[in-house]
Amino acid sequence: MFAEVTEFLQGTYYGSTLRQWFIALGLIVVSVVLGRLLYWISGRWIKMLASRTSSRIDDILVDMLEEPLVGLFIVVGVRYSLSFLSLDSNLIEILDQATRFAITLLITWLLVRLYDAVHREYLVKLAEGTETDLDDQLLPVLRNGVRFLLFVLGGVVALNNAGFDVGAVLAGD
Repeated sequence: MFAEVTEFLQGTYYGSTLRQWFIALGLIVVSVVLGRLLYWISGRWIKMLASRTSSRIDDILVDMLEEPLVGLFIVVGVRYSLSFLSLDSNLIEILDQATRFAITLLITWLLVRLYDAVHREYLVKLAEGTETDLDDQLLPVLRNGVRFLLFVLGGVVALNNAGFDVGAVLAGD
């Protein structure tokens, strides 16, 4: 029985030792826990510090940055964790492409959130102060158009970063 357990613990699974798998898994868990801690610190302390200023822009920035930055921290942490494994070079390339894809989508999400906050805080209030209703009717169209454009551009850049030949698809080749 003891020999079987020892053999299991010293075995190699998919090119990596059990120790390497445990290190990678442990670092993934640490990345997620630290990401949640970063989110908690942001929610408690950084927002409190930002609320003490007279400017509203820092409150908006902190609120809009926290979720995408935590996601970015976790994605980078998971990718770093997987570097402890002895993986095939093709699988490493796929992981790198997936990481670049995820990072690009997180940055796109961040930009959309920032635009939404600026739109809500400044453009809508500016339009409410005017006498005409035209700007009130155009603002939702502008908001949806900018969001659509950001998502499309982010998706194209993400696919390009992931290794897809987006130029050929867009050109119709």
